[in-house]
Amino acid sequence: MTAISFTNLVLVFAIYSIAGWACEVIYHSIKAKKLVRRGFLAGPYCPLYGFGALALILPLRPLADNIASLPLLFVAGAVITSALVYFTSWFMEKVFNLRWWDYSHHRIHLNGRISLPHSILSGVAGAVMLYAVQPFVWELIQRIPPRIKTSAASLFVAVLLLDLVITLNGVYQFDAKLKDIRAAFRALKAYDENYAWYDKHDLSGSIDRLHTLAGESGDEKMMEIASGLRRHIEKDNGGKRLLASFQKLKSPELQEYVDVVKQAFQERRAGKAERKKTEANIVPEKSAPPVPGLTFYKLFWIFFIGCIAGYVIESLYCLAVEGHIESRQGLIYGPFSQVYGFGAVLIVVVLNRLARKGDIWVFIGSAVTGGAFEVMCSLAQENMFGSVSWDYTGQNFAFFGGRTTLLFMFFWGILGVVFIRKIYPPLSRFVDRIQGRRGTVLSWILIVFMALDMGVSALAVHRWSERVDGMPPRNTVEAFIDERYPDNFLEIVYPNFHFRKNDGAASGVAGTLRWDGFVPFRGRIFNMVPVFCQLMRRESVSSIHSFASRGYRDCTARNSTRASR
Repeated sequence: MTAISFTNLVLVFAIYSIAGWACEVIYHSIKAKKLVRRGFLAGPYCPLYGFGALALILPLRPLADNIASLPLLFVAGAVITSALVYFTSWFMEKVFNLRWWDYSHHRIHLNGRISLPHSILSGVAGAVMLYAVQPFVWELIQRIPPRIKTSAASLFVAVLLLDLVITLNGVYQFDAKLKDIRAAFRALKAYDENYAWYDKHDLSGSIDRLHTLAGESGDEKMMEIASGLRRHIEKDNGGKRLLASFQKLKSPELQEYVDVVKQAFQERRAGKAERKKTEANIVPEKSAPPVPGLTFYKLFWIFFIGCIAGYVIESLYCLAVEGHIESRQGLIYGPFSQVYGFGAVLIVVVLNRLARKGDIWVFIGSAVTGGAFEVMCSLAQENMFGSVSWDYTGQNFAFFGGRTTLLFMFFWGILGVVFIRKIYPPLSRFVDRIQGRRGTVLSWILIVFMALDMGVSALAVHRWSERVDGMPPRNTVEAFIDERYPDNFLEIVYPNFHFRKNDGAASGVAGTLRWDGFVPFRGRIFNMVPVFCQLMRRESVSSIHSFASRGYRDCTARNSTRASR
């Protein structure tokens, strides 16, 4: 068993910390039907997941190569992660006098720190991570040049430590704030033992009544206490991010005052929303914010419609420029271009704040975001599958090895302005009307379909890259993929797909190619689901292949001509 360097350990920790944070945000956002902030630290990472991954990888990686060890990996994952979560909860409560999560509402739990459902889920996630995900992560890390790895690890540690210092300072300030509020309430008890002025459901009104009482009494000390209490409740933001990330935050000694702070933030949010509503009725329509609040379902429908719109735009562009129609879809099943879907979501999220500043800012933000997104997608596709779908090398003002150009960034900018100003407002109203049980069911049907479509497409392209590299199928599922999605079919669906040679040059799909990349997931995810091939009917996919071959025969001929050149 080879040793793991400290740099590689830091990168593994960073990857799983970021992935865990992303899973937390997605899960709680779906549950709350709105975007939810998660994490103890301010950055997009959750160190508990990083430490949990290392706690599983270091002792259990010798067992991860054997599929027969999956039951043992499940049990070990459940026990180790549950112990880590329990200890973390206990330690953070002792240090900060705050309980950050509480599972006491579950039927089977241990002191509210861990519960049986979460332990089972942790066991499953740990087994899948060790057997299927970690080999892919390790191959990815090994491909990074040593100097870049060292720099990235050092930068991550520096950012993490800085974030930790800032967060700890915020936690201690929040604790001091709670104690100040408690001291104020105790001091006010001498003036009004029954707190006749206080209504826990109306803090602003309570503070106003307290100031009135203090003014009538003429007591300077009471006025000073009332002013300090008003400052904490109406102006002080201490603990706001922590309460937003941990909505079930509790304090064994100061819970009453935690509830006061929560109520204060709720009233301030409600007042801010009311002011925005009033301003929207007064300010002209052009100055009103064009992007309403975003929810998970709204983001999905933006993604879904963006996928279809992107396919239409690509097809019309191909017809106008090249004089013919060819497949421009990004997924095997359906007229979808997922790059445009994710781009639409990214533009809406990024431009949410820029929309108020004017069209020029929307244009600049959309151009930069679109260009950066093209670069990231191209890098991800090349590093995962050894292929490219677009290459602007040779065009004027091409950036990042031909992954984007100034011209297409200009198009992204125009598209962003048109989308934000003209398309998104009616689209948002349309999505808002998709409510109720039927709308939710329809949304989840489409979510599951798109997830399966993207998964099947990724697996098919993965095997395509392996076949180009001369790798035979290693199990029944890969053989099934090869049979159902052969090269000639994928060349029809993806006529502009090219694979990278060893020298980094792109070549047509029909040539003899080799890519020195890694094998994503090492085929392990296929071994875990061999029953998949038995659940697919041969006739259904074969009919699709036959239809596609008849419909795109001309595209195959053009693609063969390009490859021969």
